[in-house]
Amino acid sequence: MISLRAGVRPITIEDLTTKIEELTATSGRLNTEIKNLEKEVAENQEALDSATAIREKELAELNAEEKDALQAISALKSAITVLGKHHGGAFLQVSSSTMSGIAASIQNQLTKNADLFKGVLTHHERRALAAFIQAPQDYFDAEPTFKQSYAPQSGEIFGILKQMKETFETNLADTKI
Repeated sequence: MISLRAGVRPITIEDLTTKIEELTATSGRLNTEIKNLEKEVAENQEALDSATAIREKELAELNAEEKDALQAISALKSAITVLGKHHGGAFLQVSSSTMSGIAASIQNQLTKNADLFKGVLTHHERRALAAFIQAPQDYFDAEPTFKQSYAPQSGEIFGILKQMKETFETNLADTKI
């Protein structure tokens, strides 16, 4: 036994052995906690990476939807402008290819965005658009034809296109909120 100062209990080999055992146990426990924490950090990192990938995919989809909506709005604005000039009483001659292009653009938007228009367009409006898509020139001839006697008037098509454009604009604004 070694005595350092009076009143201080001497340190024994048993005391040191006990302390070594305590610290070894603490070290083992801490090593186990470190391994568990490293595992938890790895799992959290994996979850974060997965969530980041999902968010990036959602952002890409949102950007694609926004791009599609902007293209649809642009196409509908163009169609409305062309048809509006004719509809507004200017009686401009609209070429067959222009009318066919407008009809194709409308058909494309109706096909691409069928879910969007389900609750917006009535059955009657869908039929009117289908008739317009099949024979767009019939709606703007100077003289009424047999087909026009049962086909919706150009004003109805014009109104439906405006409604479609407003639907896209509303949805685009809603996605940006």
